[in-house]
Amino acid sequence: MKKAKDYKTCKIYKLEDKYGTIYVGKSPRPMRKRIAEHRKDKKLGRMGSSRLIDYDSCKCTILDVVPNDKEIVRTCEGYWIRVLPCVNKRQNLSDEELNKLRLETARKYRLELKLTYQFLKLLEDY
Repeated sequence: MKKAKDYKTCKIYKLEDKYGTIYVGKSPRPMRKRIAEHRKDKKLGRMGSSRLIDYDSCKCTILDVVPNDKEIVRTCEGYWIRVLPCVNKRQNLSDEELNKLRLETARKYRLELKLTYQFLKLLEDY
């Protein structure tokens, strides 16, 4: 039987996709493995609030590395969830509400791109 590794630290991480959707998570395992698990879970439909993230365009940022103690990890992850505008705060929403939120975020992203393009066009004409 394969013995599980004894991880001494845990990473608190942020996943942010191209639409600006943010998810905060924790894992003592390597990030590559954890993101692969997220992708697999999404494909199988076994996800909570992190199912809103577009994993094909997401960027991972390590927010903290803390000792792998349950209370410390929970406190630190909770801090980042409170500070950042992440989807973790919306865990009790229905699929319909989450999809509506996702569409609204995508619409804001497209509008921001359009305004940036228009601004650059105006600068070019100036």
